[in-house]
Amino acid sequence: MTFRNVPHIHSNIHRVSVCAATNSEVPELRALINQLTINMLSMKEQNGHLKAQVESLLRQSPGQMSEDDFLHPSTNF
Repeated sequence: MTFRNVPHIHSNIHRVSVCAATNSEVPELRALINQLTINMLSMKEQNGHLKAQVESLLRQSPGQMSEDDFLHPSTNF
């Protein structure tokens, strides 16, 4: 997995590589960063699914909320 799509992760990898270039822990640190990135992307996807489910349930409750009460889709929690 490349980190080009996640600029702050990519820049952090560069800093780790430069600071610890002679350290044998660099591969382990990269693996941990990779796993954290995967976890973050998975959680972001799950958050989107949960948000859609909540909005669907709220729409099924008549008179509870109007369309204006929902956050814009680009809003992050």
